[in-house]
Amino acid sequence: MTVRVLLDHYVAVNQYFGGISKYLGEMVSALPPEGVDPTLFAPLYINHQLATLPPQMVWGKRLDIPLPTRKWASALAIGLFPIATRLVRPDVVHETYYAPRRLAPAKIPIVLTVHDMIHEIFPEQFVNDPARGFKRTAINRADHIICVSQNTRRDLIQIYPHVADRITVIPLGFAARAYPSRNRVRDRPYIFYVGNRSGYKNFESLLRAYAQSERLRSDFDLVCGGKPLSAAESAMIKDLGLSADRVVAISTDDAGLHALYANADIFVYPSLYEGFGIPPLEAMAADCPVVTVGVSSIPEICGNAVDYAEDGSPEALASAIERVLASPSRCTELRQAGRLRLEHFSWQRCAAETAGVYRQLSGKN
Repeated sequence: MTVRVLLDHYVAVNQYFGGISKYLGEMVSALPPEGVDPTLFAPLYINHQLATLPPQMVWGKRLDIPLPTRKWASALAIGLFPIATRLVRPDVVHETYYAPRRLAPAKIPIVLTVHDMIHEIFPEQFVNDPARGFKRTAINRADHIICVSQNTRRDLIQIYPHVADRITVIPLGFAARAYPSRNRVRDRPYIFYVGNRSGYKNFESLLRAYAQSERLRSDFDLVCGGKPLSAAESAMIKDLGLSADRVVAISTDDAGLHALYANADIFVYPSLYEGFGIPPLEAMAADCPVVTVGVSSIPEICGNAVDYAEDGSPEALASAIERVLASPSRCTELRQAGRLRLEHFSWQRCAAETAGVYRQLSGKN
């Protein structure tokens, strides 16, 4: 029997691109062969990734909505949600993020995906963010919770032990894309970093590691994939005695990002916490050796396909990066191990296991 699933609008309205919308888009696309009929309800939304879903899966229209008016798009979706439930007649509602209140009718079970416990573990970095309170409410009302890693499950149970018996761990998938080859994007060899550069992402330690290593400074640039360097970052680069043309940030599309990975001599991911951690897998898919820190979910996801810094300190990062770069044979080993590691992650497997949760809750086994 087909299970009808209705997904709410929260990610579609509030995120142009990002890890959660990537998860939703890939997982939802893979659900129909598993006997699931998914519908994402967002009358007006901004998300680019979800706009690529088949039209019958998305009830809504993508518009470039300015930030101040997104609340009206959310209010519209909330107001029309009861009509959507009457039309779709869902067996399960899957909440895409931490909604302030319940939208699903009382008799329809709710599934919630929890990607990480960052707000709870680093509260000082989210002082004015209401997400932590919304998250607590969403966790407590969910009939079943999907965690994307065993590490996220452990962290969730540590903070909310009463939900332990309604959690299923379903790892994210990963699909390596084929991109046209590009020439080396810089004249000099470079170390690559991608993503947010604040707080627990620990970019400052990587910057200091680069600055304190004479070999890394002289032989390699440090290239960041993402938003332009902030004034504070540029000031720190200057204070560390680094040249502004040797530490650069490049914003690009998916194909350009793949080229940055593929042409890098090494990818470094110094993050101190991840619920899952997609960038190391992206690097593996581009045959780029990886150095990271063995904390949170990273060892669970990366296994032996990366080289681990002892901790996230500048000294440990510099040592690990130098060690790998000095050994062509180790780089080859990491590339080979990375290709094998990617075989552990499939969106079809993620969808099949998610469909199993839906069937269990709906009684349509």
